[in-house]
Amino acid sequence: MRVKKRVIATVLTCILFVSLIAGCSNAAEGPTSAAAGTAPGQSAETPGTASQGNDAKEEIALTIASIIGKDIAPNHEPVTRLLKEKFNIKAEWTDISTDEQLNLLFSTGQYPDLIWNYNGEGTIKRWATQGYLYSIDEYMDHLPNYRALFSDEEWNTTHTYASNADGKLYYVPTKNYRSAAEAWMYRMNILKELDKEIPATTDELYDLLKAYKEKYPDSIPIANRWGFSNFLKGFALAFRTGTSFLYDPDSSQLEYGPATDKFREMLIYVSKLYAEGLVDPELQTATDTQWEEVYANGLNVLEYSYTNRPVWANNVMKDADPDADWQWTSQYVTAYPEKGELVPKELPYQPWGSVLTKAMTEEELQRFLEVIDWSCSEEGQRWFSMGEEGITYEMADGKPVFKDDIYSVTNPDGKEIAELGYGYYLIRSRESLEQTGYADDLALSKEVEGKPYRAFVSYALTEDQEKELIDPET
Repeated sequence: MRVKKRVIATVLTCILFVSLIAGCSNAAEGPTSAAAGTAPGQSAETPGTASQGNDAKEEIALTIASIIGKDIAPNHEPVTRLLKEKFNIKAEWTDISTDEQLNLLFSTGQYPDLIWNYNGEGTIKRWATQGYLYSIDEYMDHLPNYRALFSDEEWNTTHTYASNADGKLYYVPTKNYRSAAEAWMYRMNILKELDKEIPATTDELYDLLKAYKEKYPDSIPIANRWGFSNFLKGFALAFRTGTSFLYDPDSSQLEYGPATDKFREMLIYVSKLYAEGLVDPELQTATDTQWEEVYANGLNVLEYSYTNRPVWANNVMKDADPDADWQWTSQYVTAYPEKGELVPKELPYQPWGSVLTKAMTEEELQRFLEVIDWSCSEEGQRWFSMGEEGITYEMADGKPVFKDDIYSVTNPDGKEIAELGYGYYLIRSRESLEQTGYADDLALSKEVEGKPYRAFVSYALTEDQEKELIDPET
């Protein structure tokens, strides 16, 4: 049955009131569709969003749920204007800050027409099982630009992982622009000082940490945040294991990593590092602030992290060590030199994107599919990832370049583009990646291409199993 949109605001008000009483404050994770900030003055004739034949299209109104974080004042102005001028869609936004709010909207039948950008694949699959959502499989012929983002192999992998037990896909997954993003990074000026090479084995890594600790007794050679599982990422690759189920590269069987001998060997190794003071003693509980302080005080020498981290580290550490020279490397450490290194590899999609509900009519659905497909065109990618010419970027030598007041690697104090109501949607444009510190992801992805990696493990629950999984009584 078609949802009566006018009741959503009333229901949401009740939800917010109940949430305040109950003290609910868990913020939904993942990307937001809008962020804090006040949009600059903009005219209806902003370049790139002028109406294109909309006079021939009847205006439709869509209720759109926007997932926001705590204490964020959303700015929907640019997207609202884009939807109206280019697609004759009147956007009626509902800002959601907790999963509880969304779940109540669905359980009471007052759910929105669509959720702009939701990170919660398991929850999406539950809603699909309950019959609330459209499957995009039946509409792929409306999405040629979106489908072109994926190779056939990538799309098959994405569909296998993201679909429900019935074999259908019930949201629009975001394209992962990279295949690898994490690597070992080292403070190269210290390696030079200690006359050490980049480690290729866990023994060499230990020797480096030991030498650094002996020369700087008050140091914290490896810093960490986000708990023990984050700390183990690089070591799990080195020991050719994992913290969950994996297709073991040595036994060629499905294994549960923590039950294997290799996992135990890894724990023995990292326990030695901990006992000898070579890792942060607060590695399980360290906050982001504590982790950053280790860098700010120049106390560490290496970490397994994202490739955009060295630029940040050099900037944070510049007062403590003006010569700090953090660099990432595509050399991955191995505990078994005779077997060689394993490299990380990410899935070709990221588990968030637009969720299209059956509150929409078929006509409304097809209109919004136009939005999705345009967003994946070159023009659309630029609009969402970089904003609008004259407002957030200028053209230079035929390429868009962020304006001086917008954040980029050369202007770390500038405004984040999300503050102005933009932000990538379904795909990051290469132009924005290169200017915001993510070009190294592309470089690493290219360097590890073709190297052995820990294979993906895909499984699907039956429909009955999915129903059992979502039943709170089981």
